[in-house]
Amino acid sequence: MPSPSRMFALLVLSVVVSLALVLLITSRYMENMTQAEVAVRWAALVVQQDYFAVWVKDILGPVPPSWAQRLSVVWYQAQPQTWWWLPLVFIATRSLVIRGVRRRSDRM
Repeated sequence: MPSPSRMFALLVLSVVVSLALVLLITSRYMENMTQAEVAVRWAALVVQQDYFAVWVKDILGPVPPSWAQRLSVVWYQAQPQTWWWLPLVFIATRSLVIRGVRRRSDRM
């Protein structure tokens, strides 16, 4: 049984990797969006009081850089909170692969 700190590190790593994948895939689908459209969508999110857009506005000011606006729009489109199960899939897959490799090495 792995130590609790190692399990926590694995959980954090799987959350970071799954969040990065979800945001990257969503960003790729939104690649053809112009900066003007991003600015309009970001302003709409601020008016709707979307948590992440308001947080970006509070941290970076009323006119944040374009990358921050795009990240807010991508975050809203991706809805990362609905992908809560993805880190668990990563951990389960990793465990199955390691178990299979150990069984194969024990046979030899």
